[in-house]
Amino acid sequence: MTRLAVRKRRIGAGVREERISHHQWLFIAFSVFVASFALAIFSSMQAHSQEAAGATTAQSETTSPAKDATGTVVSIQLNKLEEVKGGCRAYFVLANKTQKPIKTLILDLILFRTDGVIGKRFFAEMAPLRAKSKKQVKLFALNGIKCSEVGSLLVNDAKECRHEDGVIDQCYSRLEVSHIGKISLSK
Repeated sequence: MTRLAVRKRRIGAGVREERISHHQWLFIAFSVFVASFALAIFSSMQAHSQEAAGATTAQSETTSPAKDATGTVVSIQLNKLEEVKGGCRAYFVLANKTQKPIKTLILDLILFRTDGVIGKRFFAEMAPLRAKSKKQVKLFALNGIKCSEVGSLLVNDAKECRHEDGVIDQCYSRLEVSHIGKISLSK
């Protein structure tokens, strides 16, 4: 038996040294690993169940009564770009597909130049939008940028998306984007 370590054990008033074998070390290491793994799984399950309970509570408090959890919220089309003094103007055509007016819709947009490099990041307020509305047009000035420098636009996120009754669930994933012409709008 190879001596790997010495364990001191108190017996009565004295102290006695014992050798710990390789097999005992493996058993101790394995036991610690299993206990750590079990603790990690238990903690993860407990955190997940608390998050799920919190999300369910938050969702029930903020989602509209119509439970707009599926389907398109808003269709957004980049219709055209127009050169104006000091920059470029973007025309967006929007349609609210929900049963309620949208009070707030703030999009995080990224402008890519024709060479593919990010040119500008900006936030665009697309609301208010009438319920089940016909198309509405929103114009945005891209100051300091020539239209010929715009390669594409990316809807990076929906920073805020609200009905009169609260937050619209999964708003970003439910946006429908399209474009006309050579400048693309994607998400």
